[in-house]
Amino acid sequence: MQTTIETVNSWLSDIGTQIGTAIQLDENGLVTLSYSGDLDLSVEFNKLNEYLYFYATVGNAQGRDRTELFQDLLKRNLFSHETEGGAIGYDDQSDQVIYSKRFNPLSFESDSFIKTLEAFAMRAAKLKAQLNEGTGEASSEEATPSEIPAGGMMNPGFLKA
Repeated sequence: MQTTIETVNSWLSDIGTQIGTAIQLDENGLVTLSYSGDLDLSVEFNKLNEYLYFYATVGNAQGRDRTELFQDLLKRNLFSHETEGGAIGYDDQSDQVIYSKRFNPLSFESDSFIKTLEAFAMRAAKLKAQLNEGTGEASSEEATPSEIPAGGMMNPGFLKA
């Protein structure tokens, strides 16, 4: 019987096979994927609690009014409507806005893992575009859910390890 981390690595390997590159968690239980060229999406396996964490930087807080920024983040987190059960927070060490979500890997099969990762990436891309409107930062026009190419994030030109 596979351990949980081996199972997660087999799912990541399935993704790697589809996009033509080897993907697996490193010795720290982490892998970062580039989604649509401008969104880094991390998958981390916590060995202590055996949960998976997906997270992505969706905004830069540098130069922004903190009161307005934090009000915006709180509104987006309210009832999890805009975060689909995840959370948007502020990382004071990097001065970045992070979107994250925790999952129990025992609730997945390979297909549902891939669909969940894809849904998270699309939500992160949408949040990044929304949070960066009017800030002068480049945001991913091509990563909005309505414009993801056929094959979703498994399209070899769309997701990179």
